[in-house]
Amino acid sequence: MGSTGVQGTMLHCFHHAGGDRRAFRHWARLGPQVRVVAYDDDASGPEPIVATARRWWRGVPDPSGVYYGHSMGALVAYEAAAAAESLGGVGPRAVVLGAPPGRHARRCLDRVGGRPTDRLTRDLARVRRYVPSRAALRVPVHVVRGTLDDVVGEADALEWTARGGPGSRHHRLPGAGHLFHHVPDDVLTDLVRAVAATPTGPDPVGPDASDGPDALAGLDALDADRGSAGAVA
Repeated sequence: MGSTGVQGTMLHCFHHAGGDRRAFRHWARLGPQVRVVAYDDDASGPEPIVATARRWWRGVPDPSGVYYGHSMGALVAYEAAAAAESLGGVGPRAVVLGAPPGRHARRCLDRVGGRPTDRLTRDLARVRRYVPSRAALRVPVHVVRGTLDDVVGEADALEWTARGGPGSRHHRLPGAGHLFHHVPDDVLTDLVRAVAATPTGPDPVGPDASDGPDALAGLDALDADRGSAGAVA
């Protein structure tokens, strides 16, 4: 386990297939408002993603805050939130899914690239076998996709947006490919800060997240400005 920051909202981060927590080493730029805690996926063998997420949720000292997962990690983040809702415990107030593989993407994951390590091969097999445990979460799901992503298509991203509660949104990163989280640009960091600053949780009463405290109003401006955003490595 590794972390950056000493205060603010807890941001639990889950890495991509074949990766490790070092994928988030540049996320310290989120600043003091967000405490980044990145995890290594220590699954042994072909453990299903749902089982990995539930094991993490049961074992982490404090599972509150916001969850961010990238590619395979997006599936882990979603299932960790699902575990909290299914088992009736503490969970996130929002989930951010970076480049989450949908049904089509799971059939073309070899495009992700990288060295063909045993860990990458194992992780890609786990992603291909993944089936969501819940049709939708009660909390908002923010889906982030790079416009140049050749693994996760627009339809894949929209599929995940529909799996969230009130306030769920789809965000585009112009010029970004699949692994944009390695070097987050201002657009991504501003988005994560805005989500972390929003005191929303699973509230079944309000029909729309905008009916409550409007700390997410700034996301509309962020989305509108993305045409001038720089590329993400």
